[in-house]
Amino acid sequence: MTIEKYKNVAIGTLALLLLTSLYFNFENRTTSATEKVATVSQDELFQKKQECQGYQTSIEAKLKTLDFYNPDTNYQTTHFLKEIFFSPKANTCLYIEQEWGLQNNKLVDEIYTLNDALTGEILTSSIQDKTNSNYLQQKQGFEDFVSEYK
Repeated sequence: MTIEKYKNVAIGTLALLLLTSLYFNFENRTTSATEKVATVSQDELFQKKQECQGYQTSIEAKLKTLDFYNPDTNYQTTHFLKEIFFSPKANTCLYIEQEWGLQNNKLVDEIYTLNDALTGEILTSSIQDKTNSNYLQQKQGFEDFVSEYK
C-alpha cells in the first residue's frame, strides 16, 4: 500500500511538472506571437508614414494655387503645408494647412485646417484672429483636436 501511495505521488508530481512546463511554453509562444504582431504593425505604420510623405509635393503645389492678393485692399493670403502624417484613427493620410491673412504686410489672421490627403475632406478648421484676446485658446483647441488623430 505504501508503494501504491508513492506511485500516486510520483505520477501526480510528474503531471504537475508537465502541466507547468506546458503552461510556460504556451506563454512564451503567445508573447512571441504578440511581439511579431506589434512589429508588423510598426512596419506597416512606417510604410504608411512613408506613403503619406509622398503626397507632400502635390499638396504644396495645390496650396500654392490658393494664394491670393487683392491690390485694392492690400490683403493677401498665403497657404502652407504645416504637417503631413498618417492617422491610425482615421486610417488615412492627414495634413494641416496653415493660411496666413496679411493686411498691409501685417499678419491679421491664421486659418488652420485638418484635411484628408486622399479625399480632400476637411475634418476641422480653426480661424484664429490675431487681434482677438482668446487667440491662444483657439489655437490650443485646434491642436488638441489634431492630437486625437495622431
